[in-house]
Amino acid sequence: MPLAEGWKPENLLAEILLLQGFPLDSQVRSLPEFKANAVQQVTSEFVTHPLYVCLDKKIKPETVAKLKLGSEDIFVCLDSALSDEAKVKLADQCNLKVI
Repeated sequence: MPLAEGWKPENLLAEILLLQGFPLDSQVRSLPEFKANAVQQVTSEFVTHPLYVCLDKKIKPETVAKLKLGSEDIFVCLDSALSDEAKVKLADQCNLKVI
């Protein structure tokens, strides 16, 4: 999905929630253990798996290494934020969605 010019992370997050089947009243919390990037975890009592979102322009290798995701977990980020190697690693680990 192409991003509109001047997009804002908080507006995009609402759209991501809806596209991934999460209600707008889902719990969104920042994960402080990630120092290099802003990673958010989204949970809802109506969805059995968590959603992780990082809308930074570049996702650092230490962030990718620290992400411990299961096969049901969804990770959403900007396509241009990941190296090809990181995309392959994350796609093997979880349900990777790039925008």
